[in-house]
Amino acid sequence: MPDHRIFNERPECQDRLISFLQKLGYTYVSRSEAEQKRGSLSKVIFTDELIRFLSKQTYKYKGYELLFSGESISRAVNALDASLLQGLSLASKEIYNLLTLGISLEENVVIDDDVPVKQSFDLSYIDFEHPANNIWQVTEEFSVERPNGQYARPDVVLMVNGIPLAVIECKKSSVDVKEGILQNVRNMMPDYIPGLFKYTQIVMAMNPNKALYGTCGTTADYFVEWREDDIEWQNEICKNCSPDGKILEQDRISASMFDKKRFLSLIHDFILYDNNIKKIARHQQFFAVNKAMERINANDDNEAKGGVIWHTQGSGKSLTMVMLVKKIQSEKAKECPRFVIVTDRINLDKQIRDNFANSQMNPVRAATGKGLKAILKDKGNLVITTLI
Repeated sequence: MPDHRIFNERPECQDRLISFLQKLGYTYVSRSEAEQKRGSLSKVIFTDELIRFLSKQTYKYKGYELLFSGESISRAVNALDASLLQGLSLASKEIYNLLTLGISLEENVVIDDDVPVKQSFDLSYIDFEHPANNIWQVTEEFSVERPNGQYARPDVVLMVNGIPLAVIECKKSSVDVKEGILQNVRNMMPDYIPGLFKYTQIVMAMNPNKALYGTCGTTADYFVEWREDDIEWQNEICKNCSPDGKILEQDRISASMFDKKRFLSLIHDFILYDNNIKKIARHQQFFAVNKAMERINANDDNEAKGGVIWHTQGSGKSLTMVMLVKKIQSEKAKECPRFVIVTDRINLDKQIRDNFANSQMNPVRAATGKGLKAILKDKGNLVITTLI
């Protein structure tokens, strides 16, 4: 790694972070090599890495396992570059859906001398089930060209399959982390580098003693700390990855959020769009949902089938419900789960219904007991809200 000690954040925070991430399994890509991979400073994807990941995937047809055509791979790469004409939020949402759901591509299938058959098959940008199958890289001093021809340069960027999924601003211990947050928020603006942030799922600012995170579009006041529930797991990672044997707060959040399995889980299950505002789970929402899933799957050594999630006022209870439903639907899709949400206040029922509606889950409200029975008969009603 080149010596950049002219930047006083580097030896204390940035170099430490990169060293930690390398021990977590990320491959370091130097600034000059990253710029070669990108082709120009107006581009932010490592296209060769993305093509390499996509080209390994296959589809099955009549017992044959076939590779996607070069034309399909090119269409998948181009589709990921969502337009910013309607704003960062909508571009980010389009990309998020592609990252988590994949893309359906039409192939001309020819088996032996048969007549070509056109059929669509799914291609994934990320392998969420098998983290090791992805290409994990970290780079730094990521200069991106602004519309006015000048440049903005985030400190550290995490790339998965050539896609920039995390952006981190590093500060020395004497500098308030809020300074890094303000840089991130500024860099998302239309006259800066939204073309980078439309891909970004975790946005962070840190110094050795503190770290705050959000996602694309998070305003400065809503960046939050992460408090780990599984301290033993976190400590084990920190001991294995610490550059000097010490464990600093920046190490703790790096372990908690950028461990490969955890990072992909946060992206896949704990990001949602609430009325087109992108939101990422706070720590209490993440652990509440996962604890609930352990109970649902009978993996918590408890015979009880139900349970209680306790949140304080303003801590995001309604969005926790949305995230839990989202995760149940993802893990148990074959069982076609349905959800009835019962509250005791009209305004709370409306709030919860609005949260589900804003997250594209199409809730149906039952105003009476008779109405609830009728709604339940229609298997197409997956999320139902009602009052006691």
